[in-house]
Amino acid sequence: PHEIQKRAFQYTEEKGVFEEFYMRASTGKNSDYNGEDEDRILAFCSMFGFLCHNYKDRANNPCIVLTDYDADGRTRNGGRGKSLLIQAIKHVKETKVKGGMEFDPNYTFVFADLEKSDRVYAIDDVPSNFDYESLYTNILGDISCQRKGSKAESIDFKESPKFMITTNWVIPYDKKNNSTNRRFVEYKFTDYYNLERTPKDEFGQIFFDDWDSEEWDRFYSFVFRCVELFFDKGLIRIEYNKDVDNYKACF
Repeated sequence: PHEIQKRAFQYTEEKGVFEEFYMRASTGKNSDYNGEDEDRILAFCSMFGFLCHNYKDRANNPCIVLTDYDADGRTRNGGRGKSLLIQAIKHVKETKVKGGMEFDPNYTFVFADLEKSDRVYAIDDVPSNFDYESLYTNILGDISCQRKGSKAESIDFKESPKFMITTNWVIPYDKKNNSTNRRFVEYKFTDYYNLERTPKDEFGQIFFDDWDSEEWDRFYSFVFRCVELFFDKGLIRIEYNKDVDNYKACF
């Protein structure tokens, strides 16, 4: 059971503010999309659909990593909308959100508060030295939840959450490291939104809090279209040129 099930819903083809925000954040434009932009939008929508549905395949269940275009490895230029995507998912699925500095993979009780009802596990704003490899087993296997004062409980892969990570830092890439590449898929948010231009500035409302029933219909209709795309095309990856990222990460 989830509190969103109390909302009435009627499907509509109308584009809502969240869908418009998502297109702008992913392409860096608000109109005149070209073929490359359309491909990027489809990839971002498939990723949203992937996170909004419980279907899991052990052979293809990567952790979604949300990063920034043109991250320089030295300064943090956030405010691009990554955390807003987490908020959107929370209105679809039970989502556990942990701060990047709060999540310590080496801590015995790191998953002490994880429940079987949690379908997405979001680690928000991880530092530049975050140990991604520490999540290998949790992403494609069962999760052992050590509760304080009691014995560990194992959550089966089929009931465990999908993982997503956000960061403002550049992430290196080794094309020969198949284990890592199979477990993590990166999506870069453009700098269309930033500290000077926010979704509230453009749309004149606080997302989710200021929505009426019609806007919620547009939002959930977009969710269903993204899930349909994920079922039809699978999780669409974006091939980024990581040479510059690797240089920045090293130097």
